[in-house]
Amino acid sequence: MKNVKLAIFDSDEAYVFGLMEYINSDSTVPFMAMGFTSKEHFLEFVQEKKADLYLVSQEEHLTLQEDNVIYLTQGEKRQENSVYKYQRVDNLLKDLTQFVGEEFYFNNSQATVKICGVYSPLGRVGKTNFALGLCQYSEEKSLYISLEEYGGDWQAENGDEFLYLMKKRDEAIVSKLSSVTAMVNGVEQIKAPSSPLDLRDITTLEWENVFRQLRKSGMYGQIVLDMGIGSFNDYSFFELLDVVYMPMLENGEGEQKVQRFRDTLERVGEREVLDKLVPLRVPNCSYEHPNMKEFIKAYGL
Repeated sequence: MKNVKLAIFDSDEAYVFGLMEYINSDSTVPFMAMGFTSKEHFLEFVQEKKADLYLVSQEEHLTLQEDNVIYLTQGEKRQENSVYKYQRVDNLLKDLTQFVGEEFYFNNSQATVKICGVYSPLGRVGKTNFALGLCQYSEEKSLYISLEEYGGDWQAENGDEFLYLMKKRDEAIVSKLSSVTAMVNGVEQIKAPSSPLDLRDITTLEWENVFRQLRKSGMYGQIVLDMGIGSFNDYSFFELLDVVYMPMLENGEGEQKVQRFRDTLERVGEREVLDKLVPLRVPNCSYEHPNMKEFIKAYGL
């Protein structure tokens, strides 16, 4: 399936999200739409993330320097780089395809999005710093998702909003990520929810929906999940991950507990997950420390 990343900006919320959901729900449409009604958020997206095509309401009087900007007009008479706003959606999409050159297309079947879990049945093993380091030092564009039961002292509104979208099984969740992510010290993050109980309320099917959309969009090359003991309600969750990095203690303590975890996976029929486990003894330092960078680069992670 081929997709062009399309960013839509208009202050009319019903129009923006209606158009976005129509586009994203139709697998035959070559666009992956992202919707914005906030000028501030849209301009941040243009500056930091970029899209293949921008669709902007002419009423917003917003002039962009990008070459790939199409304006939505209310008049039947169109300028060279504009489309009529209130025409049938299928006709609007046909108009948009005329502005898209072959260089904007990519084949998602060729795209690789790595879903990484960082989990350990042990405590105080540097799990969170390692997970953040994976994002910080990866050559791929990465997204860190905190699934810690008590994930830090920050405000967690975006984590709550992310779980809300998951529970709705929103089919356009990827296009709304800009409203639930935050850039912290160079790492794009979805922070932990305010209530740890909410994590256990997310089903494996709801996670599968999110991962499917992330893989389809190609927006990130790597997704890193910082997982606590209460991050999942079913061991089948691990089946959705490509790899599970398991930080260990330097002195070998806790190996008996790790073995019990492996025995549990086998007992509940998750033998294939065992092949995804990668035990690591990570440095005892922050993710910004040179030792963490050296460790991650040395392993080629």
